[in-house]
Amino acid sequence: TDASDGGKKASKFKEIALGEENMAKLTMNASLNEQNDNPTITSANDIGYYVDIPVYLRTNKKQSDTNTEGNIYYKMKIQKRDDSGTIVSGSSDDLYKSVRVAFIPSSDASSSSSSSTTTKIFGVNNEYYTANQAVSSESGRGPVTVSTESVADADAFPSGEGSDSGLKIPFAGTGEQYGHLDFTVRVWIEGESKYCSDATSGQSWNIDLAFSLDKFATNTSTNTNP
Repeated sequence: TDASDGGKKASKFKEIALGEENMAKLTMNASLNEQNDNPTITSANDIGYYVDIPVYLRTNKKQSDTNTEGNIYYKMKIQKRDDSGTIVSGSSDDLYKSVRVAFIPSSDASSSSSSSTTTKIFGVNNEYYTANQAVSSESGRGPVTVSTESVADADAFPSGEGSDSGLKIPFAGTGEQYGHLDFTVRVWIEGESKYCSDATSGQSWNIDLAFSLDKFATNTSTNTNP
C-alpha cells in the first residue's frame, strides 16, 4: 500500500508469556519501576518494562477551509483473565487495576497532526501507595494524573460518546485519498499502584480499545462517522 498516502499494512500482535526467555521482547525503562517503602531510585539498573504497539488510523474525510483535522475519541476495557485466557470478574485487589495505557503521538510531523501533542495516561483505577505519586525519574516520585473516563472492567465498552484521547487526525488534503495518524499505544504495570504487589504478580489481564473520529455515534464500539 502507499505509505505516503496513509496506507499501512497492519498485523496481529500475538500474546507472549513473560517468562525469562521473552523478557527481551519488552522494552526496559529506568523511569518505570516498582518501589517499596523507599521512594528513591538509586540506579539505572532499577528497571521497569513496557510494551509499545504502533497504531495507524486513517480517514477519507476531506479538509475544508475551516476544518482540517478531527479529534480521536476512545473507549477502553481492562479486565482480568484466568490461566485459560478466559475473561473473569475481578476482585477488590487484582493486578489489572495497575495496568496503565498511554497514547503517544508520532514525532514525525508528516504522519501525524502537529497539534497532537497531549499524552494522557489511562487506567481503570487511579489509586497509588502515595496519593497521585508515581516514579517519574531516578530521583524518585512525582505527580501523575490517570484518567478513568471511558475505561471499564466490564464485558461491554462504556456507554455514551466516549472521551477525547488528546490525539488529532488530519483530514485528506487536495489530491489525497486519506488523512492519517500514526501513534503508539504504550502499556505497562504501574509499580506504585496499590494493586501491584507480590500477591497479584502472577495474574493476567486483557485490554480492548475502540477509536472513533469525533464522538462515538452509538453506545457500542461501532462508529458510523467517516
